[in-house]
Amino acid sequence: MKKILTSLAFVLIFVGTLATANATVIKIDGLYGYTDVRFSSEGTEHYVYAGEFQLTLDEKYKSVGYCVDLFTNTYVPSGPYKAELEALTEKWQLQAAWLMEYSNAETTLEKAALQLAIWDVEYGINLISVRDEVKESYGKYMEMLGDNLYKGTDYMIAYLAPNAQNLLVKNTAPVPEPATLLLLGSGLLGLAGFRRKSK
Repeated sequence: MKKILTSLAFVLIFVGTLATANATVIKIDGLYGYTDVRFSSEGTEHYVYAGEFQLTLDEKYKSVGYCVDLFTNTYVPSGPYKAELEALTEKWQLQAAWLMEYSNAETTLEKAALQLAIWDVEYGINLISVRDEVKESYGKYMEMLGDNLYKGTDYMIAYLAPNAQNLLVKNTAPVPEPATLLLLGSGLLGLAGFRRKSK
């Protein structure tokens, strides 16, 4: 009985590790255009470039991301970086993912406005100097957002700091489904039980 319990504990730990280990290699390929913007947040003035990062995940999956870290510099291109991808849990993260999913930003200036909107839900910002088109799109995105929260699982936070900015990333790499992990775990448990009976 003790061996069965030990085997069960091992299987549960193994399955739990598979479910939580989500290390991904991220390479920053470029910034989709970029627009210089000036704004203040909590009394600090920021003069930065805003745009959409073009990414490669695990050396084969193309994706995009937006900065969620104003305090770390990122060089383009750069990497690869080994990053932990974490599920969205905070309200601002769910708002930022909703913006990324539903804004339909296509042009360089629209993507800059989307970046500003993401920073706004995270930090709260006051615009100082942006192009009129950026300001207009930014206002539209913030109005669209309202109380909406993203409800899917396609977006995650990639923690790259201190080597690069943390990013909100569209995760295009396949992730093992819980049902698959459960099936694997029960199969291993069955093997452990079968081995016990045959002795």
